[in-house]
Amino acid sequence: MENQYSPAPWRVEPIKHGHFTGDCEVHVIASDGSVCAVISGKNLRQTMANAYLIAATPDLLEASKQALKSLHSFDVTNTTPSISILEQAIAKVERY
Repeated sequence: MENQYSPAPWRVEPIKHGHFTGDCEVHVIASDGSVCAVISGKNLRQTMANAYLIAATPDLLEASKQALKSLHSFDVTNTTPSISILEQAIAKVERY
């Protein structure tokens, strides 16, 4: 099944930062200009870090798939913790 994700790459775009209130909002934008995520919080550094983590998701998913494929090609047993961690992470993203 073809994924239904917004097209990569995704970028981070700060929207507002309340210098007095501390409120901030950051958008994660897909390559087609659609908003993938809106992240808000009171701590700008943490909000930005969360936004960059979300924006990296398409790249991390592709890297995880390639790493899993490589591990399987080396005939590594399925008891290797790395395989299980990668499979679980991919499944979490691809559940829809």
